[in-house]
Amino acid sequence: MDKSKQQFEEFALSPAGGLGPGHLTKDADGDYTNYAAQAYFDFWNGSRAALVIELPQEDGMDGHLWAPDVVAAIEASGVKVTP
Repeated sequence: MDKSKQQFEEFALSPAGGLGPGHLTKDADGDYTNYAAQAYFDFWNGSRAALVIELPQEDGMDGHLWAPDVVAAIEASGVKVTP
């Protein structure tokens, strides 16, 4: 399961998310069988896709570029990074 879906499910099952475990049943393609849960997840992904972090050219530490693992960690959260 990717990080974004994991975070969505944690939120969805929280009191603020309001869904129960039965709402998060998936079909063979990995989509939620519950229409509302799938729609919420699609909105969740859409909001993440709209987020883009623009990193400065240098990380401020003696002119080095951002470490690839820093960029990878941000992108693993479902957020895009541009140099």
